This record gives sequence, C-alpha cells and structure tokens, in this order.
Amino acid sequence: AEKVFDDILDNANEAGSGGSNSTNATSIIVTQTTVIPDFIGESADQTDSYTYAAYAATAATIVLIIVICVIGPSIRKAITIFNEASHALRHNPSLLFLPPIFLAISALNVLFFLTGASYILTTGEIEIAELNIS
Repeated sequence: AEKVFDDILDNANEAGSGGSNSTNATSIIVTQTTVIPDFIGESADQTDSYTYAAYAATAATIVLIIVICVIGPSIRKAITIFNEASHALRHNPSLLFLPPIFLAISALNVLFFLTGASYILTTGEIEIAELNIS
C-alpha cells in the first residue's frame, strides 16, 4: 500500500483554501493496509488474562498501601528505636569493630574443626595388633 497522505493533504489544502488557510483535519482520511505480525495476534488472544492480571496487581497495590497506612505508627516507633541505637554508635564508634572480630574468630573455629575432621578422616585403618595392648 502506497502512502497517499501527502496527496490527500494537498487535496484538502486546495479544497479548504477558499479564503482561509485552515485545514479541517477530520476530513483527511488515510487508507492503508497493515499486515499484523503473528505474535501480536497471539498476544491479543490473551487480553483477558492481562486484564485480570492488571486487576490483581491493582488490588495488591491497594492492599499494600492500606497495610502501610495501618502499620504507620509501628514504623515510626521502629525509626525512633533505630535513632536511639545510632546514639550508642556515635558515643562509642569502636563497637563497629566487634562484628568483624567475632566473624574472624568464628571462621578460625570452623577452620580448626574442618582441619581436625580431615585428619580424622584420613587416618586409615587401625589394627588392634599395632596397639601393643597386653
């Protein structure tokens, strides 16, 4: 299909130029055949599913907004608690070093356990004759 929009626009301008330069845009009709790809037709078959999914998402959003409004005082209380906890860190900043220290100690403990477990697993068979028990 050829684009005939320019020809139609020129014809409309000539017809509408009888004393004024304005063109009635509603009188311009463009006819063009369009081939719809297959994937668009397939998605058009699922419009009901998309509509229901949009309704569900809207309902979930509304419920979430209501829940946030209802628990607003609890959120404000939690923010106040966090602010008070930050005062302790401001007065004693060395508290920030404690978690990495405990993590390092715990990692060394796990490494010690794994080393001992690997030694136990690699000992082999022990025979009673080797023990020299009399």
